[in-house]
Amino acid sequence: MADSSLVEYLRANRGSHTVEELRQSLLWQGAAPAEIEAAIAEVFSPPRRSFLVKAALGAGILLLLYLAMLALLAELSARNTLPGVVPSLGSAFAMSSISDADRQARADYRTHYLQPRAHMRLALLLFQKGIRSDAFHVLENARELFPKELFLSAHGEMLEELLRDGKLSEELKRPPSKRPGSKLSIDKGLLYFLAGYFVKPTEPAYHRSGGTREAIVAALRESRAHILRNTKSAEGLMPYLNSEDASMRAQACITAAQLNDPSLIDPLVNRLDDDMGNVRTSAGQALLDMSKTHRDQVLALWERLEFARSPFVRSKRLEIFKNLDPQRALPAIIKTLDDPEPYMRLAASRALVGGYESDPGIKAALLGHYYAEKDPEVLAALGAPMEVAVHNGETALEKKDYLRAIAEYSKVLQFEPEPEVARRASQVLGEANRALGRYPEAEAAFRRQLALSGDAPHRYLIFCDITESLSMQGKVGAAAESLRQCLLGSKKSGNLRDVLRNCGREPGLAGLRASPFYKQVLREFR
Repeated sequence: MADSSLVEYLRANRGSHTVEELRQSLLWQGAAPAEIEAAIAEVFSPPRRSFLVKAALGAGILLLLYLAMLALLAELSARNTLPGVVPSLGSAFAMSSISDADRQARADYRTHYLQPRAHMRLALLLFQKGIRSDAFHVLENARELFPKELFLSAHGEMLEELLRDGKLSEELKRPPSKRPGSKLSIDKGLLYFLAGYFVKPTEPAYHRSGGTREAIVAALRESRAHILRNTKSAEGLMPYLNSEDASMRAQACITAAQLNDPSLIDPLVNRLDDDMGNVRTSAGQALLDMSKTHRDQVLALWERLEFARSPFVRSKRLEIFKNLDPQRALPAIIKTLDDPEPYMRLAASRALVGGYESDPGIKAALLGHYYAEKDPEVLAALGAPMEVAVHNGETALEKKDYLRAIAEYSKVLQFEPEPEVARRASQVLGEANRALGRYPEAEAAFRRQLALSGDAPHRYLIFCDITESLSMQGKVGAAAESLRQCLLGSKKSGNLRDVLRNCGREPGLAGLRASPFYKQVLREFR
């Protein structure tokens, strides 16, 4: 008797794959050839004579459905020309099985594209509808789009909701099978992978199978490439470019580049507006590849797509031409840093980060953008590095925007920087808080600066700052002791006279000067 897990797998997939495709898939998954053949024989054995009439009737129905599908595909192929403006997904993705609820979910996803939770909501919807590979691609795109902390926070919430599904929880807790092949099917792998995207499942067989993101991506690509291996014409490729399966659409874009038929340029442009990031990336790369032999047709897209409604299309236009015609693209990318569309500003900044930071003009434009950007979602998605926070903090201090300086240099300290940077951050935080009259916060910042300064000769200046902060809080006793340390340090450095003169003039020390402690300290140094 054939292995039940293999039989179950074949029955679940026989409607969408040929016997040979299923055989190769199971071999790739590690199942024994003899057991595969036994399972195939059980599932695909010839029907008994008593079923022949029903089979003939079923075949007739299938023929009618096939003819109807051909008519639909012909209509889709005819529609797939690009008018003056790129259509949105709603019109380009003309699949009748997409419900109104699905369309609304996808519209919300686009509207709130810079919110990690919007990605998680769509992934969860797709997962619950059984479209696990598309759910996987939504998560992959979110992982690349957002900083790790943002992604993990949103994914954790989705994971909690997923695990409330009793059926899923039961499947996850099921004891590991002795047959890794049963865990290696793409769908099974996705189940575990989605449920534990960064939280690794405790399934030993899953880990032994090599259940990594890279393995899943490779498996999806290989399975779709296998289906497309005999597609040799643009007409034959069109149904796959409009498939409901994102992995299939992405692979169809790759195949389009291999076919190198210029009639596929417009359908590829339509895929630049795909919901799925992997499809957009594949379509962009395919157009770039086709530019090697159809350069004029691809170059014409620069003007043609400039005012496309979709920010996905406009951003891909910049990305493609950054590689194809950088002299024309780079000025446009820099200009896009001021685009009113948040996603376009994010895309432009990321396009410039990819290898152009050494150019002084581009670096200045980027830093200016980081400082001017006010949209919290763009800032969060940027995940700006520490150097940007340092630049923003110094710029804010120069502009006397003390609240911004405090916010930026507080970020710097979160990066746990090198001592030199941490000292400067503490100094700026002290100066900015003092300027705002926040003397307890200023004192704390200056003391942190002092602790980071070691035996540096300028330590006495930090004691001067601490003295003023204490004096303004009315802590004259502590201020006097801090002043003593300041004067000791200045005496060693030869600057005692200047420090004494400044102490008599500094308004912030007025409270200390009015106390007997001040005169007592001065007597020690005169």
